[in-house]
Amino acid sequence: MRQLTIRLALGCLLLVAFSALAGEEAENILADDSRATAELEKQIAVPPPGTDSAQELCVFLHKRGEAYRRLGRYEQSLADFRQALGMKVAASPELWCDRWRLQGDIYGSMYSSGDWLQLVDYAQSVGDEYKNSNKWHYFSTLLWNVDALLNLASLAKAEASFQRAGELIPSLRQSRPWAIYGANLMGRYSAYAAKMQALRGNFVESERFRRQALSYAQEFLATISAKRSPEHLDSRLALGILIERKRLLAGILSAQGKTGEAEILARQALQETLSRTGKNTLPAANAYSMLGKIKLQQGQIDEARRLQELALAALEHSDTHTYSTSLSNLRAEIGFLLGVQGRWAEALKVYEQRDQGLRSNAAQFAKTGSNNITWAMALLKNQRTAEAEKMLRAIINWNLRKPFVDPLYLAYLHGYLAIVLVDAGKNEAALAEFRLAFPVIVRQAESDNSAENGGFIRPYRLRLIAEGYLELLSRLANEKSATADPDPVVEAFQVAEVARGSSVQLAIANSSARAALPDAALADLARREQDTSNQISALNKLLIRLASEPESNRLEKTIADIRNDVTGLESEQARLRRELAERYPAYAELVAPKPPTPAGLQKVLQHNEALVAFYVADEQTYVWTITPSQVAFRTVAISRQQIDRQVAALRRAFDLSGALINPYDTVIAHGLYDALLAPDEALWADARILNVIPHGALGQLPFAVLLTPETAANPAANPLAKNPTEQPWLLKKVALAQLPSAGTLISLRGQGRTAAERRAFVGFGDPLFNTESSGKTANTRSVRNLSVTPLRAAEALPDSDAVLLRGFAQLPLLPDTAQEVNEIGKTLGANPKTDIFLGKRATESNVKNSDLAAYRVVAFATHGLIPGELRGLDQPSLAMANPMLTDDKNNDGFLTMSEVLGIKLNADWVVLSACNTASGDGKNEEAVSGLGRAFFFAGTRRLLVSYWPVETVSARLLTTELFRRQSVQPDESKAEALRHSMLRLMASSREYGHPAFWAPFGLVGDAGK
Repeated sequence: MRQLTIRLALGCLLLVAFSALAGEEAENILADDSRATAELEKQIAVPPPGTDSAQELCVFLHKRGEAYRRLGRYEQSLADFRQALGMKVAASPELWCDRWRLQGDIYGSMYSSGDWLQLVDYAQSVGDEYKNSNKWHYFSTLLWNVDALLNLASLAKAEASFQRAGELIPSLRQSRPWAIYGANLMGRYSAYAAKMQALRGNFVESERFRRQALSYAQEFLATISAKRSPEHLDSRLALGILIERKRLLAGILSAQGKTGEAEILARQALQETLSRTGKNTLPAANAYSMLGKIKLQQGQIDEARRLQELALAALEHSDTHTYSTSLSNLRAEIGFLLGVQGRWAEALKVYEQRDQGLRSNAAQFAKTGSNNITWAMALLKNQRTAEAEKMLRAIINWNLRKPFVDPLYLAYLHGYLAIVLVDAGKNEAALAEFRLAFPVIVRQAESDNSAENGGFIRPYRLRLIAEGYLELLSRLANEKSATADPDPVVEAFQVAEVARGSSVQLAIANSSARAALPDAALADLARREQDTSNQISALNKLLIRLASEPESNRLEKTIADIRNDVTGLESEQARLRRELAERYPAYAELVAPKPPTPAGLQKVLQHNEALVAFYVADEQTYVWTITPSQVAFRTVAISRQQIDRQVAALRRAFDLSGALINPYDTVIAHGLYDALLAPDEALWADARILNVIPHGALGQLPFAVLLTPETAANPAANPLAKNPTEQPWLLKKVALAQLPSAGTLISLRGQGRTAAERRAFVGFGDPLFNTESSGKTANTRSVRNLSVTPLRAAEALPDSDAVLLRGFAQLPLLPDTAQEVNEIGKTLGANPKTDIFLGKRATESNVKNSDLAAYRVVAFATHGLIPGELRGLDQPSLAMANPMLTDDKNNDGFLTMSEVLGIKLNADWVVLSACNTASGDGKNEEAVSGLGRAFFFAGTRRLLVSYWPVETVSARLLTTELFRRQSVQPDESKAEALRHSMLRLMASSREYGHPAFWAPFGLVGDAGK
């Protein structure tokens, strides 16, 4: 067999996974904690002063009490603070032993220990003391009361206390202390306003208040630093407030999925907290927990759980009461994470421990209870259905009695209740709950998807509820219930469409929406709004990477600049959206169309087409088969785990990096066909094209490689090695195309094209990477383990540029791609001088400066790179010519995903040859990579992508034959032309009969002409 040359895999949108605490940074944080703890322990070991001065003793007790509090020894701190307060002596110049400061410190220790009933009484008594004598202090006691009342779930009373505090602000502005303390007061008010908005689910407004609160904290610290010594209590107060505001802003950003900036702020808050306190304190626990929540939103479940367990340990080793809601909230977080991991028995034990802790204060428990949405799910998963139903009904009723509630949280409660009712066999009640919950959840999912900011939690809950909904609808469909309206098959199809959550569908909807606008000016306005959204998303992803760098490598000015850019872009996006809404109110419906029905799909399917859609759930798989005249729906007893395992087994045969071809598992290939397609084969037997909407791991497998029932009765006795070309591949029956979603096909076929004449082809290939490696190629086109001399010229460049340029030394040359591009260009009638860009001309600049919208076919035959595959590369990218060798001074030579998003296309095809472009991007399990999605957004109708790194000769033969076939058979569909090329390659030799050679490429998008 000839030696193989493999083209490098093109990347997914998966960012390189960075550890939550890089080694160097973790050591710094632990060192800070060690130093802070040692200093505080040393302070509390000092004996009381041997003096008769009451003032000196009072100051000593105040300072020691603060040290105890910063070590988490809240009972001892309260004892010192109360003793000092009882001494009634004058305050020191730094306000040690000041009556009001001592009262505030007592409040802080009470808050940290978690006794909310005691705190309510205390806030009331101190408030009564100052109500008529000092409005500044009274303002603070009203906010103390808000804290306690919120933790006791007395929302109406908390709201009233907050409103009374706000009414005092106009008079406080006129008082003398405003010049020094005004920023602090407004910052506190903004912080509580943010909290009240978040409780209503108004996260955007809450974020605005959180940013205000942080800005006021920075202003207050600057004022105090100019007027007070570092030992003054005002200085300590101002610094502590600033740290807390960073953490709280991180929280609301994380809740919206904006985890890049959130992680940066949370890391700062954690490090700064541990530099001031011991690790066994409420502030430390809160800081660990916040970083854990952010890691959860990023999908890093193990790391999230580790951080939450650190937070829990911090409180368990402090004087925090067992009934503290801070402690119970941490246990609830850990229980949720265990549930995400499917460890429901362990989750149940955590929630039962949480319940016992809360019950240890009967009076407080009577007001707060211990019911929890995920505890109810843990009960269900442990076969305690009746208890789960009772708990969820109690939580819903309790929330409905509240003066305000987050509507999304209420929808989750109804959705979880519906899941429980399905398990209990209460179908009609379950259906009513799902229909109440799902529209609210879908609206939020659309909002999250539009900015790609959903995070992990919302998609997870959406999937959990959607799968319960699908289970019920499949049950109703099997029962053929006459009372079901709408048809459960139709409803299930729409639920699955939403649950897939395709960002590729969103990209295509955006492109289609622009095409549907009535004039060019509106289309340009829409494009600018969409581009702004993409820029925000790209910057947020960059912040995620920067946040995970060790402190010594972190570029603080760069981070600050990016934050400012995001803020400016968000403001511009809001303006553009308002203008679009005013000029074309229907635009919102274009970019977020309702989930399609099977009937809607039937209208766009051609007479010779069929469609099969899948949704792979935890326990079973749902299958819809749709033709222009029929719709079938069924469930298959094959779980997500089984699908994952079987697809992985088949894909092992396509790894061409070794000297030998791996064996192909014909048993699995036949079994998957038998389970997923065979039962409905009669419906599409006469179709020439089968459109496939995969889900989960199925998106990583070209269906062409499945084996049909013509396989021998014992497929194990019919090994592939005997004669692979004679195997009954599905490809021999029908042409195939992949779709990210059902809405994709409707959008693409309703999109239309401009009447402007377009040129046939533009291609970029065989980029010049490094003259010193000229003539050298590798067996595998991989950037790893290559020994090539790096560019010496790069050594003189700034580090950020040099790092990337050195990466060109790792890229083997691709001489076959020049022949590939030339042959396709010749077949399609391209002009070699103006339409073909090879070697030194295959530059990033030529891509960006070419009018790509003027071409029907756009091809890239080069290396594709995943984020992190070359140091300094943060996005999936196409490697273009080395700018050091082409004088392309304004570019780095890597066409990134964000740059592709800025391209304008009007293409029938984008060919991403030599790339693993069908790899998923980690967002809701969809199958097309970030680069593929970007090209759809830019304006192509279909992609030619590959599922694995490909052998270079067979790849050239396949792609060139595809376009030769199109030129001689212009009325043939694109899917059929690809099928012809694959069959021709399969038959060309015994060697190429293996699917590793003929099956790597797939058509994604419109399979038609």
